[in-house]
Amino acid sequence: MDTMMKSVLSDILLTPDKLLPHRELLEEIGKFITQEILNHPLLQEYRQRVSIILDGSTALGVVDGQSDVDIIIICEDESYNSISHRFEEAGLIPEHSSFFMDLRLPSGKTGHYTLHKISDIKEALMSGDMEWLWNASVSYIYYDLLDLKSLFHSYVPLQPEVLMKFRKNSYIQLRSY
Repeated sequence: MDTMMKSVLSDILLTPDKLLPHRELLEEIGKFITQEILNHPLLQEYRQRVSIILDGSTALGVVDGQSDVDIIIICEDESYNSISHRFEEAGLIPEHSSFFMDLRLPSGKTGHYTLHKISDIKEALMSGDMEWLWNASVSYIYYDLLDLKSLFHSYVPLQPEVLMKFRKNSYIQLRSY
């Protein structure tokens, strides 16, 4: 049964027939990031102090009905409380909770975006946190004023083809449990 599960999962990863739908989805996500996140009235003044990544299965190349869109906004530490407070005051997130916003793309695909401090990401990577090491290997970087690309590469310094193999194998293992 394990072999059957792995073959089914490998079929949903980025295969030649899914290249166009995946590219179109990435473009749609990019437009959403530009129009709805970077131009959000509560975030506009911070746009020079953030990086934005697509994470999870969609970044990896999964194009199916179950995978949602996981966007992570990473900000300078000194901006985090101010951004969170603005969203709390607007009633968009509960007070004293983690920053989590639902999203819906024009195509109907749903997901969410979250906010994290750059120092928390660095600390997680330095401590060997597997979730963030995986994020560093899988994430699709859309907007990078904090130079996440260099940060991620310093912790996951693999050649692109080796990195993609790691991404696919780790995703298949994750979904197999």
